[in-house]
Amino acid sequence: MPKSLTAIFFLITFLATGKQAYPLSGPEKQRQLHFFYPGIRINYERDPGYSPLIYKGIQPSFSIAYSVSKSGFTSKYITNFSSGNISNKWNNKVHVYNAGIQIFKFYHREKDPSNGLFFGWSNNNEYNTRETDNGGNFKNRIEYFTSLGPAINLSKPIMLFNRQFYFKVLAQTQLIGFKMQSSYVTSMLPGFEEPSKNGISALLYSLEPFHPFNSLNFGIRPGFDYEFRQQSRLTISYHYNYIRLTGAHRVEKSRGTWYAGIITRI
Repeated sequence: MPKSLTAIFFLITFLATGKQAYPLSGPEKQRQLHFFYPGIRINYERDPGYSPLIYKGIQPSFSIAYSVSKSGFTSKYITNFSSGNISNKWNNKVHVYNAGIQIFKFYHREKDPSNGLFFGWSNNNEYNTRETDNGGNFKNRIEYFTSLGPAINLSKPIMLFNRQFYFKVLAQTQLIGFKMQSSYVTSMLPGFEEPSKNGISALLYSLEPFHPFNSLNFGIRPGFDYEFRQQSRLTISYHYNYIRLTGAHRVEKSRGTWYAGIITRI
């Protein structure tokens, strides 16, 4: 079932984040845990293989992030999950599930990672399903992609009312990778429609390249942090993300999410 698949994927990505983060320890490192309270996501999606109409709606969204800074680089790991209904202008509803993990690495040599503009790369992994009760062959639609691309991270301290604030922008665009999508005529991945394919061979047959001529993933995260005396921070941020996947058919997603949360040093 898509709900179970989403839950399993989210658990695996969360544990993968922990596995990556656990060995990162040492007195020279600065580690931060970002806990975001449930955010509000405004979601627009269009899948012409199912319907030419735009489906939109508001969904709750959850995110946990971890970052570690050394003398030469900063690594960030961000997980997210959202679920909720979207509908078209005729009020036909589709239930959407989304889970993902993003990994960032920025290089700053001996500079303070909380003050400056830094360049690096990102890896984005995302799994989406859509469920509809009246879709026939299109009852469930699935997309998955993993991709790589350049990223930038801006952090600028600002003094306001004798208090320390930080203005931040995190942005990335994905250029190469691979993806899987439901076929044009059914909910299944293309490999599982081939009688001669099954299991791993069907999954591998369903893989397609992700590149700028057929797919795009762009995201930007502006935000403000307020630093407490204990070096913890209150953070407010807006995450915008645009996805276009083109294979047997084209899928587009435009999403904006507001988050508020706490950043603590660990």
